[in-house]
Amino acid sequence: MTRKDYNPSNDSEALLALSAAAKRCPGRPNTSTLWRWARKGIKARSGPRIRLEHVRVGGKIYVTLDSLNRFFKKVASADMEYFEKQSEARSHLSEYRIRKPIPRNRREKEIEKAETFLREEGI
Repeated sequence: MTRKDYNPSNDSEALLALSAAAKRCPGRPNTSTLWRWARKGIKARSGPRIRLEHVRVGGKIYVTLDSLNRFFKKVASADMEYFEKQSEARSHLSEYRIRKPIPRNRREKEIEKAETFLREEGI
């Protein structure tokens, strides 16, 4: 990033230290949580690992509000993809639902009733 790229007047592109960024995140996660998101990422339910975009300046890590928003949106879309696949799988399983067996005495009564009907009909 060159000096020309960095524009502190644009709030969403201003570099924030992890401690400052944590204060602006919903739920106010700990600074170490943001560090973990940047370094290790989050494994989404659908499988891929999603990392927070960051910049290292010297020994410090900085993020922007835009990178946080992109990170949250990627995590949410990965979750939605996972949940959609789960609901599709459940809908397919409902077609093949296993029926509970009929109790023996009820089954015998139904067989007897059918045989009586067939005898009366002369079949």
